[in-house]
Amino acid sequence: MRKSLDRTVRDTRLVRSRTLSFGCDVLSWVEGGMAGELLPGGGPHLVEFYLPPDQEDFLQKRLEQFKSKNRNMTLRKMAEYLGPKYLLNKTRRPAQAGQEPPR
Repeated sequence: MRKSLDRTVRDTRLVRSRTLSFGCDVLSWVEGGMAGELLPGGGPHLVEFYLPPDQEDFLQKRLEQFKSKNRNMTLRKMAEYLGPKYLLNKTRRPAQAGQEPPR
């Protein structure tokens, strides 16, 4: 078995926030009720994926509760018992320099 697949769960830190760039304006499309096709264009569109503090705290406790030798098993068990509401990140447009992030 490859070493990378046989790792134990040592690092259970959550990523609080991550900004990714998309070729389509996904957030506007979702806000518009997902009507029509999602077409590329208009330059890079940034989306911040984040965990609110209460969700981060909840997930950290569940990671400890469902911890096993295998990281995939831990995540599989969490997905089995928790709904997507708890497992999926929230999204927003990233804050511009010097601005507070939108809520």
